[in-house]
Amino acid sequence: MKFTAQSDSLKLALSAVTDAISSKLFRPEWAGVYIKAESENSISLSCRNDNYEIRKVLDDCDVQEFGDSLIPAKTLYDYVSLMDGDVTIQTDESKAKIRSGGKNVSITVYETDAYEPVGRQIDNSDIAITMSGSSFADSVSRVSYCVSPDASRLILTGISVKVLPEEGIAEFVALDGFRVSLIKSGIISYTNALTWISEQNQVAIVMPGEYAQKAVRLFSKSQSVTITTANKMSSVLISDETASIAFSLLAGQYIDYKRIIPTAFTTHILASADALLNAVKTAMFASGRKTPLVHISTADNSVSIYATGAETESTTSVDALVNGNPIDITFNGKYLVDSFTHLPQGTESVSMDFSTNASPTLILPQNSDNAYCVDDYSIVLPVRTLN
Repeated sequence: MKFTAQSDSLKLALSAVTDAISSKLFRPEWAGVYIKAESENSISLSCRNDNYEIRKVLDDCDVQEFGDSLIPAKTLYDYVSLMDGDVTIQTDESKAKIRSGGKNVSITVYETDAYEPVGRQIDNSDIAITMSGSSFADSVSRVSYCVSPDASRLILTGISVKVLPEEGIAEFVALDGFRVSLIKSGIISYTNALTWISEQNQVAIVMPGEYAQKAVRLFSKSQSVTITTANKMSSVLISDETASIAFSLLAGQYIDYKRIIPTAFTTHILASADALLNAVKTAMFASGRKTPLVHISTADNSVSIYATGAETESTTSVDALVNGNPIDITFNGKYLVDSFTHLPQGTESVSMDFSTNASPTLILPQNSDNAYCVDDYSIVLPVRTLN
């Protein structure tokens, strides 16, 4: 194989794919980047570990000889980072020769047969949805704070993605047992989703949260992203025109979050999102605890947000529209901050709906047009305290 590429483009592509190389290698060859000449003007670069693979296509190359090679990724990246302008890489079965300007480097390569791509077997029953890259990145990023770190409940370490083709949306949900975040985003197109619904009554996959976040870094600026199930719904391939990431899905049934939402509320407040966030942060400082308890109580035209610590106490009154019964309720302040800092862009006000001081609270953003974002909300469970 022999090709010439621009050093900055090659470095960016290497940086993207080497994110898949783990510090704990099950096989030494997985420290390599698999490079293949795809056409006269493009190459592909792939790296993998035991769980997922990242692939990037680099166009605007000059391919002089077709072939493939498995080159130690970190070594190649370090050398390319020191080069300017055009970089020519020529490989044989044992060496990769890198040349740029007056610099010449030789690197021992791995056997290409040692690299096995992560399975991408896609059949006619698999589902594909296409959505904008920004919508995908925003949805994953803003629900990820609810992904559970508890590996003993593996299904909760993932993000549920459910396709609702008749509504033209994809529903992203994460929950950890204490809070829920849900975002519905529009999809551009879908394939086979209706067929799958008729057979299974749902189209839902659970992506490991860690790998979904890696996909965000790859596709946040992409015009469109396609999410395709593979291997009979056991894995997924997320891709745009020049990059892809493939990984296994989490097996099992995701928790039915709708059962957590109370069917009726007795207290409703509407207040400035910034004012509520500032008041909660102030109370957290006063609490001074590892789990900062923040109390909220309602009055006629305001809510009080307060906390008491060993040496300090704080009370902030926030102007609010208050309807319904008075309530005094306690939360883990971190959970409220997470909800308020992951609101959609342009949110000016937030509504909080309460049932009892021991029931989940629904948090809904309101935009500048005074419309509630019913497709974008979070649920937070209160902390039970002894009076």
